[in-house]
Amino acid sequence: MKTIVNLLARPNQWLAAALLTLLLFTLPAITLAAPTDEADINSTQTAVEQGNETSHDASDADTKDETKADDHPSDPIQVNNSVKLTLNSKQATFLGSQMEIDVAPFATNNTTMLPLRFIAQDILKADVDWNNSTNIVKVTRNGAGITIALDSGKVYSDGQPYNMSVAPMVKDNRTLVPLRLISELMYCKVDYNKADQSITVTLPETLNVEPPVADIEYLPATAGQTVEYKDKSVDPGGYEITEREWELIDAEGNTKSATSLYWLFYQKQGGDYTINYRVKNVYGVWSEPVSTTYHLEVNEKPEITRFESDQTNVDIGETVKIEYDLKNEDWEEITAVNFNYSWIDQDGNTITKRGLPAAFFASGKHTVTLSVQDAFGQWSDEAELEFEVSDNVQATEAEYRFTNLNPGEIYLNIDKTNLNGLLAANAEKVTTQPVTLLDSNSPEKVNTPGLLYKDAVSGSATLHYHHLNNGQSPLNIYLIAHNETDQPVTFTLGKSGYAGPSLDPMQVGYIETQNYLKSAYNGTKITLKPGEMYLLNSAQTASISPNSLQSALMDIEVEGKLTVAVAAMSSGMDYKTYTTLPVLPSVEPQTRGTYANAAYDIYINLDGSDAQKIMLGYPDSFSGKLDDYLISGTDALTGAETYNKGNYGVIQRLHIKAAERTGILVNPRGAIFRGAILWNDQLCLLSATGQIKTTQESVVAGVIEAGEEIVITYITPDGSDSPVLFVAIPEDQWSEY
Repeated sequence: MKTIVNLLARPNQWLAAALLTLLLFTLPAITLAAPTDEADINSTQTAVEQGNETSHDASDADTKDETKADDHPSDPIQVNNSVKLTLNSKQATFLGSQMEIDVAPFATNNTTMLPLRFIAQDILKADVDWNNSTNIVKVTRNGAGITIALDSGKVYSDGQPYNMSVAPMVKDNRTLVPLRLISELMYCKVDYNKADQSITVTLPETLNVEPPVADIEYLPATAGQTVEYKDKSVDPGGYEITEREWELIDAEGNTKSATSLYWLFYQKQGGDYTINYRVKNVYGVWSEPVSTTYHLEVNEKPEITRFESDQTNVDIGETVKIEYDLKNEDWEEITAVNFNYSWIDQDGNTITKRGLPAAFFASGKHTVTLSVQDAFGQWSDEAELEFEVSDNVQATEAEYRFTNLNPGEIYLNIDKTNLNGLLAANAEKVTTQPVTLLDSNSPEKVNTPGLLYKDAVSGSATLHYHHLNNGQSPLNIYLIAHNETDQPVTFTLGKSGYAGPSLDPMQVGYIETQNYLKSAYNGTKITLKPGEMYLLNSAQTASISPNSLQSALMDIEVEGKLTVAVAAMSSGMDYKTYTTLPVLPSVEPQTRGTYANAAYDIYINLDGSDAQKIMLGYPDSFSGKLDDYLISGTDALTGAETYNKGNYGVIQRLHIKAAERTGILVNPRGAIFRGAILWNDQLCLLSATGQIKTTQESVVAGVIEAGEEIVITYITPDGSDSPVLFVAIPEDQWSEY
């Protein structure tokens, strides 16, 4: 507002004096843009300068420079003055600045009503007198003006009656007058834009405005740093500079323009550039561009200056210590450190694994490599370190992993022991919980907008979806709560986990599972009136690009009966219109449905006599304790019976008590796997260094002390195969694994 006040304080530079003269004295007739009362005036919208980045190849550069020089001379330029208002909004734009008015314009009986005080007093700087006793408003200057009798609705211009179909009125203690009065008696051009319901009032007098003068100093920088600058631009008339534009030309003549210097130099390599800079004032007048030759220093890639170990001849199961030093720009972060190690297995195959090895578990030569990446995206040259591992065994892999516990690391199982051959641990008790699972995973590949799943839930419910955009345009997946009853319905938000959009289904399932397990109970209560809707996954705002996926898992507690829908909608569609969508058919092998009793508590006592397995994700898991471990339910959209073939979305809690100190491995049995568990309240990644792609390997989960009982919370991760073993190895058998 300060800028506006200062501008209005310049009557000699301002339109008010001349405009008020036009307002208060008889003028020759002029052609008006809108000599009617109707609000739907046809007009062209004034172009607005956008902050979009534009690019040009080298052949365009000369033409663009010429255009700038011709379009923006240094001589004074005649400009129009206008104010922009919007129907039913108190926000107005004047001289490029936002301001708030007392009362919003509105339409009544096909007539647009505008606030008189704002136009006459604030914009024209006229004398406006409100007589509360007579309800008469006078707009005067030099003894002449307009009189408005609010009680009778009559308007007089210089004493002569002025007829109009809709009379001036008072709203919120403010006088509003028809748009026609503004255009005809105040000699303003008025344009109405149907698209955004904006009203632009253009004042009849033009001003001679000198262009601003661009002046800028750029500070030294290296590629990857923000190019800082000191803007010394000025406007001869003292008007506010409202927009800046840079044009960057590289050594090949390629040109790019933007209103942000940061984005122009983002990821640019070091070298010489030409920067053209110009500024615009509140009247839309651009300066001449000022050109600068700028040298951006080259960003050197990081260098590994030391990569060594104090011992490169080691035994199996002996801890290795690896150290390294780096050289890089002092100001720049290292964003990735990539270790790999490899060896030749007993079949002559070269095996490579990600991560920094703590020890080796096969004899022979092992190679460890290191590369690092800086914030600019440059990778160092790879450094290499070789180890010779003897046949002597200081510790087996199980002894080492469980003694030097690092949950989430891979158990390599060098000897390829068949862990599925172990005896199954006896489950003392398996209980189901009264949780309803609403699961949407079919069609997994969504070709068009449509309703993916819908059903009503009560009490405790888990909501789950996993879908891929298989169409040609962006989609949004909406998880919608809808009260379709005739009574208010209250529900409480619990835990939740979201992931995506991403092109990698494994990553989506991995992140979704992590986010759900580590999330806190929300506790927010929401009450919906009959017919009301609520967007449950409002945290997932990004549209899903073609070939990308998105997943969600969340808990709610419902008092009453609540409809929950999963809908695929085109970007920009209102989720509240989901009821107009067609139902998309389910496509095998994925499923969808509503499942009762979809949470398990599984109680297991380990006596420590032998290594054992706990089977999850198999049809016969816990046979004798459960009739059907893999849950079945109903597709509410078709009425057909449906089977959740991997218990996706089912919360499973393993209550494990060990008589002896026992190490626990997680051994995926499908083709590919990556997920997470909660060990009591601690998150353990499966695995921390990547996907498991063989049944030979496992992930170290933790150690149960003798007599201790722990709780492992497990959810089948989306994108992964479901069968998995929890392998329990008592301490006295670690030497065998």
